[in-house]
Parts: sequence; structure tokens; C-alpha cells
Amino acid sequence: TIETLFYKVPVAYGLINYKTRIIKKVNHYTLKLFKVTNFTPNKITSEQFHLSHKAFLEFKEIIDDYIETYGSIEGFSINWKFKKSDGTIFWVNLKAVPYSKEECLWVLTDIDEIMKTKEKLAKEMAKAQKAVKVKEQFLANMSHEIRTPMNGVLGFLDLLRATPLDKNQIDYINTIDISAKNLLLIINQILDISKIESDKMELYEEEFDPCKEFSDTINIFSAKTAQENITLSVYIDPQLPKVIKGDVLKLKEIL
Repeated sequence: TIETLFYKVPVAYGLINYKTRIIKKVNHYTLKLFKVTNFTPNKITSEQFHLSHKAFLEFKEIIDDYIETYGSIEGFSINWKFKKSDGTIFWVNLKAVPYSKEECLWVLTDIDEIMKTKEKLAKEMAKAQKAVKVKEQFLANMSHEIRTPMNGVLGFLDLLRATPLDKNQIDYINTIDISAKNLLLIINQILDISKIESDKMELYEEEFDPCKEFSDTINIFSAKTAQENITLSVYIDPQLPKVIKGDVLKLKEIL
């Protein structure tokens, strides 16, 4: 009979009034899925299947929105977290089959392993994306760090070329110049590839002399500015402390 089929089929079924929350009947497979031992038809509410009142209201709101949109609960399907009688949280897919005006037959499928695998994959993907981002950030930071002193090397090479040199020295300088410019080109390409937005930057605190760091930074560019006949000067306020605490590398990057 239909009744025998309902109780014996190896699929979880439940006939539920989704307005009163009364569970009229469920089959043996549903009781096994939720690890429910005592069940009396028409006297069981969703709490006894470990769906809290708050969770039920949220669930009911989703159902009501679906019915309002599509005119019927037919075709409704959702993945939802439930709790077994032993407290174990697990994922279930619920599909609704209209039964009467306020009742529907729920078909429940245990998808716990599938959902946990998806969650695990999502976490691994997030880790992988974070690793890629850290790598890109490292490349971008290192490229900036290398490019600044490299510009200084190129500038002083030009100044050195203007001094009295023999043929071998000129050849050496030209070779260094070509190599340095090639390296600078590679660095610029890395910067182009590594266009990223930093979500977080770590700052390191240490004591340093700001006057010395300002002067050292300016000196890197002095050769290039002299070559271009550009006057480069720096004014340091006499009231500036001789020692300050902060991230000296970040300060030099900004300068």
C-alpha cells in the first residue's frame, strides 16, 4: 500500500504542517537520520527534530517568500543545517511536495559529506588565494625596494662616465649600465604584473635618526638630478628630534 511504501522506502520523508509546525508523520528512515527514538504522530513539533523556534521562523519566512513569488511551494528546495538527537550538526537537502493547503511532504537527503567537502575546499581555496596575494605583495614590495637604489647606481654611472677614463674602464661602465637598465626593466615589468590592493600592511618600530635617513635618501637621486641640471635640496627643521621611533624602511619608501 501507499502507507507501507511511505514507511519502508529508504528515503527520508516527513508530512508537516508548516504553519502549525506539527509533524504529522515521518518514516523510519527519517527517524534513523535524526537519531530519534520516540515519536508520536501529531504530537511532535520541529524542536523535537532539533530545529529551534528561531530557525523555524527563518525557514518559514523563506518558504513564504517562495510561495509569494511562485504561487506554490512546489519545486522548493533548500540546503539546511539540522541537529541530530546526539547534538551532531549535519546538512540536509529538503525538497517540498505540496500535499494540502497547509501541509507538504518533505523529502530529505543527507548531504553532510558533500557540504563538508565543499566547506573544506572553500577553506583550502581561501588559503591558496591568500598565499598568492602574499606572494604578489612580496614581489611588488621587493620591486619597489630594488628600483630605488638601482636608479642611484645608474645616476652615479653617468657621473663616473664624465670623469677621465681609459677604454677598458669605459667598456666596464657601459656593461654595468646595460645590465642595470635591463634589471630595472625587469623590475618595472614585475611592478606592472603585481597591481594589487593591500588589505593590511605590517609596521615595524625601531629608533633611527631622521636627518640621516632623509640625507641618505636624497643622495640616491643627487646624481640623476645633477645630470639633468635640476637643483635638489632638502630642508630639515632644526626642531626635528635626533631620534624617533617608527618604520624606517616605510619612511624611506614614502620619501
